[in-house]
Amino acid sequence: MFRIPYRKWPVTQEMRDAVLRVLETGEYRTGSKEEINFEKEFSRYIGCKYAVAVSSGAGALHIAMCVLGVGPGDEVITAANAFTAAADCAVWVGAKPVFAEIDSETMNIDPDDLRRRITSKTKVIIPIHAYGHPADMDPIMELAAGRGLSVVEDVAQAAGSKYQNRRCGSIGHISIFSFAGKNITCCHEGGMLVTDSEEYAKSAVLYRHFGHDPNRFGAEQHVLGYNYSMSGWNAALGRISLRSLDDWNEKRRENASMYDKELEGISNLELPVEKDWAYHSYLHYVVRTRKRDALKEFLEKKGIQAQIHYPIPTPLQAPYKKRFGYTEGMYPKSEEASKTVLSLPTRFNLTEEEVRYVSDSVREFLA
Repeated sequence: MFRIPYRKWPVTQEMRDAVLRVLETGEYRTGSKEEINFEKEFSRYIGCKYAVAVSSGAGALHIAMCVLGVGPGDEVITAANAFTAAADCAVWVGAKPVFAEIDSETMNIDPDDLRRRITSKTKVIIPIHAYGHPADMDPIMELAAGRGLSVVEDVAQAAGSKYQNRRCGSIGHISIFSFAGKNITCCHEGGMLVTDSEEYAKSAVLYRHFGHDPNRFGAEQHVLGYNYSMSGWNAALGRISLRSLDDWNEKRRENASMYDKELEGISNLELPVEKDWAYHSYLHYVVRTRKRDALKEFLEKKGIQAQIHYPIPTPLQAPYKKRFGYTEGMYPKSEEASKTVLSLPTRFNLTEEEVRYVSDSVREFLA
């Protein structure tokens, strides 16, 4: 029987050599040559002027809130059906998270519902490019411009994706990326904040490492910062991943196309979409079925790891229900998605034989 893990990253000799090089040079921490080069290469790839390497995507979100001056009395709007970090970052700085409904096809934030959630207290919008499919950014940016709001693109799941032929991450005022087992990997944790604003970039550098100028660490503290530095070996591994990103995404797209053909016509199964303005990187190939839980259990018995992203909408997580009073029924589309979504393996090193085995297993269960 096949054993098909959801994530399985290759460990190459180049990766081993990179880690050993960092160990031997002793450049482990912030300001290392690997980090500086990673930032330059990443900003060039995305098409932004500045990039600031950090320890995680969540750290990048937290720093973004600090850079934009978000605090008590402010509201931050994001999608209801996402990992909690996109809302947590607002709470960390004392702001209120507000949730918008999703577009049922792309499962990204719905610009029309977003418009209805904006109040005089709104300060930041965080659209999330869910599963690798871009959010519809033009109407979001138009809304923000008309209301004087800042947009922080959450590109954690969509490095290399494109919206209207623009790379995701090059559109918002600030964008954040995660490298923890995503399209790019740092072989554990890692993240990046990118922007075209020199002011934001300089501020992010300070918040990244205790509020100190990295060139004069231990001298004057400019802000109350945090410990969000990226290690030298994470930066080295991230640089290797970045060079392969486009090839890996193309392989994910090939796997997704094969799934589309193999799973077409199965009753009780909804396949993911790709809008004509989108380049979907398919970090996750997300199907929907009301038999989700039983299908997942069946696949596990067949040696196939499938995952659920995400089984509980953020406003229905216990801390948000208790603190902000969110209740079931407030976000019906997001709640429906949480009960029906299932992510099939679509990693770049999945073989055609494995894709067919997964597809045959899904068909076997739902036939």
